[in-house]
Amino acid sequence: MRPEEAEMIHRGLTLLAVALLPAVAVASQEQILPPREIKLTVDVGQPFGTVVVTMEARGGCFQQTITKMSIEVDGKKLVVPAKALSDLRNVRPGSLQLRRERGWGKHPWLYVTFQLDPKPGQTKEAERPRVYLAIQQGKLVHRAINTPLPGGRHRYEQKKL
Repeated sequence: MRPEEAEMIHRGLTLLAVALLPAVAVASQEQILPPREIKLTVDVGQPFGTVVVTMEARGGCFQQTITKMSIEVDGKKLVVPAKALSDLRNVRPGSLQLRRERGWGKHPWLYVTFQLDPKPGQTKEAERPRVYLAIQQGKLVHRAINTPLPGGRHRYEQKKL
C-alpha cells in the first residue's frame, strides 16, 4: 500500500469516527421518567401521628400537573379540593415533603409542600416556587405559594380552602 492510500484511509476512518460520535453520545443519555403516583409516609409524631400523602400526576417531565391528592392524618383521610390544584403547572412531584410547625396559637400546623419548576432563567433550587398545603386540627386550612424574588424577597400568595 502506498503512503498516499494509507493517508486517505486514515482520514476517511477519522471522519467516520467523528461523524458517529454525536450519535453514540445522544443514544447513551439517560431519560428522566415522570412519575404517575407518589406516596409519602412519615411518622410526624404527636398530634399528627403517621401521615400518608398520595399525589397523582400527569404530563411529561417538567410539565406535570396534579390530578388528585389525598392526605391521611392519623387515620383520617383529607381529599385536597380541585381548586387547590387546578392552577398549578409544572409540578415537581419528586420534591414532595412534610413539615410541621408549633405555630403561634395553641394548635400546631402540618404542611404538605412541593416545588414548581422555576420560570425561564431561574436555575437554582432556591429560586423555585414552593407550594404549601396547611393542615391544622385535622382540617385543610389553606394553600399558599411562596415565590422567591430578586434581592432575597418573596411573594406569598394564600388561598383559603
